[in-house]
Amino acid sequence: MGTFFTHASAVCGGLDGIDTEYIFVDDGSTDGTMDILRALAADHPEVRWLSFSRNFGKEAAMYAGSQGLDNLVVLVDDNGMQIDDYTDALNAVRPLDKRWESFGWAVMNVDGHSFRDLESALTRARTVKKRPTAVIMSTVKGKGLSVAEGKLGSHNMPLSPEDVENALKELQ
Repeated sequence: MGTFFTHASAVCGGLDGIDTEYIFVDDGSTDGTMDILRALAADHPEVRWLSFSRNFGKEAAMYAGSQGLDNLVVLVDDNGMQIDDYTDALNAVRPLDKRWESFGWAVMNVDGHSFRDLESALTRARTVKKRPTAVIMSTVKGKGLSVAEGKLGSHNMPLSPEDVENALKELQ
């Protein structure tokens, strides 16, 4: 979360004439996300957070779409997994882009591992009028770490000292 914020704020900080506020939404997960978000918000006044019970964010999304909030951009991390199973096995939300469009949002699909794609989408989002924008980032959970990449059990998994050492080597 911290690494994502660092990169996102670097990209958004380079967009001329835009004051950015970062609103992170926690869907009731128990993986320590809220502790990270509280720490980010304490250090960065532009960071805010919302904490919903599991999957209650759709009402806020519907409302934003109905109000034509064209100054709102949401980044959706779509790695196809939840803490206890694959998203499709637990929750019939696909196709995600059609769901967001049905709420009145403009939608852009990007490679969530490409900051160039993300910067391009955020730049295009500035041109959208009379509706909010959802940028759906297709990602792979644990990307770049052989011990975790694409593995359902990698959500909030503890790493042994050996795993940490190997992970640091892989990420270089």
